[in-house]
Amino acid sequence: MPNLRLANGETVTYRMVMIPVLDAAGQVESWTNFVGPIHLKIRPTGRLLLGLEQCLEAGHVRAARALLDWSMMDLSGASGVSLSTIRRLEGCITSVSVANRNQVIGALRSAGIVFSLTDETTIAVSRGKRIAF
Repeated sequence: MPNLRLANGETVTYRMVMIPVLDAAGQVESWTNFVGPIHLKIRPTGRLLLGLEQCLEAGHVRAARALLDWSMMDLSGASGVSLSTIRRLEGCITSVSVANRNQVIGALRSAGIVFSLTDETTIAVSRGKRIAF
């Protein structure tokens, strides 16, 4: 959260978040970022949203599934990903392809799970009415 000097001479605290975006092989393809005044909430879209979703970990998926009261089989059915892939994903998310991770996260979001960026780097999991990251 650096202080930036504006063209008019005013100094304002800004929030800066840099997120890697992964390719299909799980390698860093590019970086995207958000820069905005500290009082503005981050409402990521596009590549920033994609990068943030790719930063989710196995614990986020387990928490989201628990909030929905879903079994691994329920998540498998909702996402179109095999049960064995769900098991691997919940053990070590990086052991699953980026495409499968995206399918699972999409299914959770469609079921009402909200992933929120709190502070600078913490991702919270909640159940909400609105589907947003």
